[in-house]
This record gives sequence, C-alpha cells and structure tokens, in this order.
Amino acid sequence: MPTPSPRSSSASEHRAPAASPVPRSLRGAGEAVLFVLVVLAPWPFASNDPPFESALAAGALLLVALWSTHAVAAGRLAIRPDIVTVSLSGIALWSAVQLVPLPESVVGVLSPTRLEWHRTFVPDTSELLSGEAGVTRPTALALSVDPAATRTFLARVLAILLVYAAARNWLATPAGFRRLAWALTANGVALAVLALGQFFSSAPNVLFWSVRCEGAVFGPFVCRNHYPDYAAVCLGLAVGLMLHRERGRTRGEAPAGLLTPRNVGLAAAVGLMAASIAFSLSRGGILAVVAAGAGALLLSRPWRGWPGRWSNPAALAGAVLVAGGVFAWFGTVSIERRLATFGSVETADSRTDLWRDTVDLVPRFWTSGTGGGTFLWAEPLVRTGRPTAVVESAHNEYLEAAVEGGVVRFGLTLLLAAGVAVAVARGFARKRERSAGPLILGAWFGLAAVALHAVAEFAVHMPAVALLAATVAGFAMAAADPDFERPPHVARERGWWTVGAGLAVAGLALFVALDARARERVHRLKRAADVTYRDTDSPDRLARRARHLDARVALRPDDPAVLFDAAQGQIDAAVEATLAGAPPGTEPPDRFPAEVVSRHIVPALRFLRAARAVNPIAPKPHTRLALLAEHFERSEPASVHFDRAKRLLPNDADLWFTSGRAALRRGDRTSAWVDWQKSLALSPRHLGTILLAAQEVLSVGELREHVLPDEPVILLAAADLLFPDYTARAERQPFLEAVAACGDRSGATGAQFGAVARAHEELDHAEDALRAWQRAVAAAPDEFGIRDGYSRWLEQQERYEDAVPQLEWLLNRTQSGAIQDRLDAARHGLELKRVIEAN
Repeated sequence: MPTPSPRSSSASEHRAPAASPVPRSLRGAGEAVLFVLVVLAPWPFASNDPPFESALAAGALLLVALWSTHAVAAGRLAIRPDIVTVSLSGIALWSAVQLVPLPESVVGVLSPTRLEWHRTFVPDTSELLSGEAGVTRPTALALSVDPAATRTFLARVLAILLVYAAARNWLATPAGFRRLAWALTANGVALAVLALGQFFSSAPNVLFWSVRCEGAVFGPFVCRNHYPDYAAVCLGLAVGLMLHRERGRTRGEAPAGLLTPRNVGLAAAVGLMAASIAFSLSRGGILAVVAAGAGALLLSRPWRGWPGRWSNPAALAGAVLVAGGVFAWFGTVSIERRLATFGSVETADSRTDLWRDTVDLVPRFWTSGTGGGTFLWAEPLVRTGRPTAVVESAHNEYLEAAVEGGVVRFGLTLLLAAGVAVAVARGFARKRERSAGPLILGAWFGLAAVALHAVAEFAVHMPAVALLAATVAGFAMAAADPDFERPPHVARERGWWTVGAGLAVAGLALFVALDARARERVHRLKRAADVTYRDTDSPDRLARRARHLDARVALRPDDPAVLFDAAQGQIDAAVEATLAGAPPGTEPPDRFPAEVVSRHIVPALRFLRAARAVNPIAPKPHTRLALLAEHFERSEPASVHFDRAKRLLPNDADLWFTSGRAALRRGDRTSAWVDWQKSLALSPRHLGTILLAAQEVLSVGELREHVLPDEPVILLAAADLLFPDYTARAERQPFLEAVAACGDRSGATGAQFGAVARAHEELDHAEDALRAWQRAVAAAPDEFGIRDGYSRWLEQQERYEDAVPQLEWLLNRTQSGAIQDRLDAARHGLELKRVIEAN
C-alpha cells in the first residue's frame, strides 16, 4: 500500500467517529435519495419528458437540502475543487454570461453575426396596433439568440454540477461505492432483460409493448442509440465487482470455491448487459464500448501482473459464456447487418452532412457561441439539405459545444471529458491493488464509453444518462483520492460560512427545480390543449385550446416556441369563429371580421412580435407576421417579413410556396412566379396546386418559362399533370425534349436520370434511354423504384440478358410473386432468344 502523503497524514489526525447520529442519518438519507434517482431515472423513457425531468429536479433539490442540513449539523461543508467542478462551473458561468444584455458595441466585437441577426431580423421600429406607440429596436441584447433555451441549459448544467458535488464531496465512501455498483448492476440487468424481451417480441418502434414512438427504440429509451451509454456504465461497475474477488471470512484469503452465487450472478449480469448493448444495434454505441474496453484493458495491463489477488478469471470466463449463449440463442444476423452499414451511404447521410453544415457555424461564433440550447435555431441557417427536418442536436457533443458556447465551452467540454479520464486513470494507478481499484477501473470504462459515444450521439442530453454519469464520476473521482478509505472528517466548524454556503447551494438547486417545474406545467398545458383539439364534437374547441396555450405564456413569457404556439392557437380560433356554420371543407378566409380580429388576431400579433423579439432567427413568427401584416395599423410590407423568413429557411419548399401564393393574392405576379419556381426546384410537393393557379393567367409556354424550373423530375411530372393523355404527342413533346436535354448534366441524382430515361423512352430514343437508365442505377444503386423502371424498360425492349440480373436484384429485396413471374418470363424469353440465334 502506498505511503500516505504528509497532507493525508495530517488530515487523518483530526478524523474521529461522529459524536452524533444525526449526520450519519442525514448521509444515509442522502445516499438513498441519490440511488433512487439514478436507478429509477431510465425507466420513464430516460426521464426525457418534462414531468419526469421535473421529478428528478425535485429529487436533486431534496438531495441538496439534506446535504445542506448535514453541513449545518456537522459544522462543515466540504467542496473539493477538481477538474469536473471547474469544468461544469465554467460552463454554467459562461452560459450565465450569454444571458446578460450587452450593448451593441460589445456584442459587435464578441459576436458580429449575432449583432447582424439582431439588426437584420428585427425592424428599426416595431409594428403598431391601434392605440400603440412605436417601440424602437433595443440597443442591448444577449449573446444567446434564445435566452429561454439558454436558461434551461444553465439549469440542467447546474443540476449535474450539484449532483456531482454531493456525490463527490459528501456521499462517496468505499462502502457507498460498492453499494452503488451493486444497485447499478441490478438495474442494468433489469434494463437488459426488458430490452432483449422487447426487441424480440415487439415492433421496433413500440416501448413497453404498448407505447408507439417514432423511430427505433430499445429498452425504455425512445432512441436505441442512447441505451448503450447507460448500460455501459452499469456494465463497467459490474465488471469492477467481478474483478474484486470475494475474501474469506477469517484471514482475507480468496474462498476456495469459485462457483459461488456471487460469481455466477455477476458473470450472468455482465454477459447479459454486454449482449444487450450489441442487440441495441447502435453502431456508435457498440464502437464506443469496444474502444472503452480496449482502453480499460491497456490501463489495467494484466500482462504486468495485475489484478493479482483481485482477479477473477472464472467469473470473466462465465460472462463470456453467458454473452455467447445469448448470441447463440437469438442469433447475430441483425447485429451483423447493422454493423455492415459502417461507412455506407446510409451512415454518411445520417451524420456527415449535418456535421459538414454545422462546421460552417463554428467560425461565425467561435468567441461567444449562439447560446446554450440554441442549436435548434442556428443550424437551419447553414443547412444544405433536410429542408423540413427539425434537428435539435448536432449528434456530436463537442461540435455542438463549439457552436453554442464558442471556444470557451468547447475547451471546457474537452477539459471535462479528458480531465475525468486522466484523473480516474491516475487514481486507478495509485490504487490498483486496493479494494477500490476494480471499481475505479469499471467506472473509467463506463465514463470513457459515454465520452467516446458523444462524438457521434447526444445521449448525455438524456437526464437519466447525465445523472448517472455525474453520480459515477463523483464516486470515481472521490475514490481516486489518496485518503478515500479513511473515515470522513467530522470536526465541527460551525459558522456563518457553513450556513451561507449551504443556503447558496440550496438556492441553486431551487432555481433548477423551479425551472423544471415551469417546463413541466407548460408541458401539461400543451397536453390539455391537444386533448381539447381532438374534441371534434365541441363547437368552440379551438377557442378553448387557445386559452390553454395562452396560459403557457404566463409561465414562460420569453420562450419563442411557447409564444408562437399561443399565436397559432389564436389564429386557429379566428378561423374557427369565422367559419362557424360554414359547410365542411370550406377554405380559410382571406380576411377576418372585425370582431374576430379584435378577439383573436390582435392577441396573435402581440405574441408573434414578442416571439420575434426574444428570438429573431425563429422563422415561423416572420411567416405569420407576413400573412397577418395587413391587420397592423403600421407595418413593413408582407414581402419584407417573407424575405426574412426565406433567409432563415432558404430550402423550405412550403415557405416559398406560401410566399408565392401571398404575392399572387396581392397582385404581384412576378414575385409569385419567382417564389413558386424556387419552391418547385426544392420539392414537387405543390406542383399540382401551382399549375392549377398559374394556368389561369399563363399559357403553357409562359408557364414553362416563368414557373417551372429546369429540373427533369418536375418537367416530366408537369407534362403528366397538364397532358395526362400520352397520345397527345405534340403537346407533351416540348416537355419531353426539355427533360431529355438534361441528360448530360453532371452531378444529377438517380431520380433525375430516371426522368431523363423515361423521356427518351417516350421519344423512342432507345440508346439514349439505355444510357440514362444505366446512369440512374449507378447514381442510386439501392433505389428500388429506379431498378424496377429500368427492368420494365429492358423487358419491353426484349433485352432479357440485361433484365434478368435486375429482376434477380428486385426479387432478393421483396420476394414478390409478381417479380418472380416477371423473372421467369425473362429467363424463358432469354432461352428462346438463344435458341433462335443458334438456329
């Protein structure tokens, strides 16, 4: 055992058993609260919904209250500054700075893009309603583009900091560390049993066999990619318990029998959890766990003689056998298929495009960041694809930190991940032969897996995962201290500092709990509004829904999403009131009666102005202000509001279509054609509506020139809608020739080449059609529709030698009887062709 340092020896002279049972009782209660929070957190959908997150925040408040009470009773509140405390405190402090309103001159230096957004998307003087005076644009603004989101981010960081501080400075003891490991081992086994049972007996998007979700789930996690992080930490501590061999009762020697209930149980637990991580089919999670395992193996260096008396090879072998048994029983086909997609187009589409776009934001905000929790709003401004997707995270915690917090938060985030890994590894190196050594190593493995997976996922956004990581990090960092095994210090130092520090910590916890409680109440009101909306038998359901949405504003008056929902609720209620008694299917009115305007539209306009003021880069308020601009007594033209929205969402086909329709209604046909052409270039979704409206004032030639983009898919679809009779060759031919002329375009997609091929088919250009089909298949080799169209053309042309491979590919994908019949016919035709040629 290493010799204690002079500092440790000096400290140990002042350690003595507690004179009062009150501190011990408070510590026991605090440990129970923390363990209950950590164990229960993953079960209600990883506590990601506001009600469950609010419950966790209330539990954290109780934990901190017990800690503060213990500090007063014991006369001491110890807070040891370490790498985690410094990093989390720095992130929280920087987030608070991002909330402070600063003069434009200061913001212009720290964040020129933020100042540009403020001046571009907020008018010099706000719109006026009847009886109002003009309000000029504020000259002070926060660095965060959405202070409400940043305040929530700050509360979450503080919650993690407080939990970590309580675990690290108050609750961490050798016996407590072992109890935590046992609790998480049992919880990990329970989660693995649920996850595997659900995986093999339920639909991939159903939780608890009854709750339908979007996307693939695993265990109680709505996203399967988040399961490995929680399970990896549980797995690491279970391995730590397994490496810690059971001692004999009298002399400390290892027991003679290795097949003890403890060893058998731990082997089964480790094997089951390891198998469940593989069956989660999370590619990044599996890779992170494997990499963390390799790192733990290098750190432990078993070839150098460790773990010695703490080794347990029989239990390790049993864990491998259990995992192998699970794989043998259920099979590994699904795992192999999933892992085979590494490096495929699917993988690239799901991450790299998003990262490539996000990187463009970093140099714009490298000094200040956009504000914690604001990635949702900033990302669309650099988006090159995903026009209608809502992207809440960068799927890379370090890249997201650079965008939201600039160089400060990025550096602190890297310091947090690397600092914990180094500090815990050094602690293990000091205590590899002590009883805490295996648990420290297991904690290092779990925390390393979480940090590595954060490169490609956002699991630490889940409250359950963040709470677990903070708790285990607290115990591991404490265990790494040289004097961890010594009794806790209980010398009484009662004074105002202890009371003040306890109150300050409790105050932070209260802020966390109140913020979570407000979001939980907002969530419940939204649920009530949704229930009211579904009450189709009620004649005023939308008006009652609007009242629920208005009540949310009182709880979160600076939340742009809440303000916009309230505005939309009032607009929907206005439509309901205007159409009362009208036949079903009646189109919404262009204008509202004066009474409806005063009752619903005016409140909606106030909400929209407020939403734009608190977050000028939220696009929806600009769009609604454009549609309702005429109801202001004084406002910028609707086109100005639309221009701001289009700058924020340049690739949204719906927005360009709405802008064009509004321009046509006010008589600005030129702007309407430009907007509609852009909408169609982005998506053919509104093609039918646009053609129907444009045909009233434009000839077919003018329509092709002014409205339809030079895009083969759109041009071919327009020909089908305008001239569905394929025998109308003269009318269709200009469209077909325009489509065929796009065949030499470089960088075209498979769908575009497919449209060119169909145009050549109809024009009887067989060789050109063949080349276009081949280029379409090369551009989109996995697209079923393209292969099917190609094979049908080959069959029509009696090119059976080329059709057979395409039909075999289709049959392998669908096992369709119709495709089997076509394949049989093609093979038969090929045989006949060979016989004829032979004769």
